[in-house]
Amino acid sequence: MAGAFKLHSDILGAGNVASRLAFKDTAQVVYAMGAVSGPVTVDLANGNVQSLTATGQTTFTFSNWPAAGRWGIVLLLIADGANLGSSDLDGINWFLGDGLTSTIFLDMGVRLSDYNEVSIWTTDGGATRYGTAM
Repeated sequence: MAGAFKLHSDILGAGNVASRLAFKDTAQVVYAMGAVSGPVTVDLANGNVQSLTATGQTTFTFSNWPAAGRWGIVLLLIADGANLGSSDLDGINWFLGDGLTSTIFLDMGVRLSDYNEVSIWTTDGGATRYGTAM
């Protein structure tokens, strides 16, 4: 391909905007948190896709969201979600099937089971968080 260049190391954007990009054949790195219970911080500096195995009730906090005015999202890949307490993911504005939101995770009707995917996002630096799960 004429004019193409190859990357041989990471690109650090330092918060700068790149526009009019097209991506093909991409993948995201998954940060493995391992087995968790108790207080757990989901640090977005570790990446936007993070996996964990729930071994008991867990209190989640989130750090390093992008600044207000930027969209930040984290996808949690949760194994053994049934080990989480029913309120471990409360406090996030969960989208319900009817388009409304609730800060109570169980109101979505999603049962935490052997494997769940949970997406949480914000546009105001993490002050208000929204989520969906399956």
